[in-house]
Amino acid sequence: MKTRKLIGLLIIAGLMTATFDSCKKYEDGPAISFRSKKKRVVNTWRLDKYYWNGTEATSSLLISGYTEEYTDNGSYSRSYVDKDGDFFSETGTWDFDSNKDNLVIKGVSSIELTDKNSTVTNTNCTILKLKENELWYEFQNGGDLHEFHFVTK
Repeated sequence: MKTRKLIGLLIIAGLMTATFDSCKKYEDGPAISFRSKKKRVVNTWRLDKYYWNGTEATSSLLISGYTEEYTDNGSYSRSYVDKDGDFFSETGTWDFDSNKDNLVIKGVSSIELTDKNSTVTNTNCTILKLKENELWYEFQNGGDLHEFHFVTK
C-alpha cells in the first residue's frame, strides 16, 4: 500500500515538473509569472544593449536615448535622438501574434541604426526574454539579425 502511494506521488511530482517546464514561453524568461505577458510588456522600455548579427554593437548606434512604450490599449510609441542631434518621436500600434511569440508593431517608419546598415524596420519582433524589468527581442531586416535588450525606464 505504501509503495503504491509513493509511486503515485512520484508520478504526480513528475507531471507537475513537466507542466511547469512547459510554461516557460521565452528563452531565459520566467517559468511562471503571476502577471500576464501583456501586463509584462505594457511599460516604457529603455534600450540597454543592441546586437547586430550576434555581435554587441551598442557603441556603434547612430541614435541615442531610444525608448519604446507599450500601452494596455495597444498604442505604441518610440522616441530617440537621431544622428543629427534631433529628437524624434512617433506612434503606432502593437499586439502579439497568435502564439504570443512575437510583437507585431504597425504604423512606424524605419530607423537608421548604424553606418553598417541602412534603415531598419522592427515590425515583427520575436520575443527572447520577457520579465518584469527586461524585454529582449530580435528581428530580421535586410538579411541582418538585430537584437534589442531593453530595461524598464
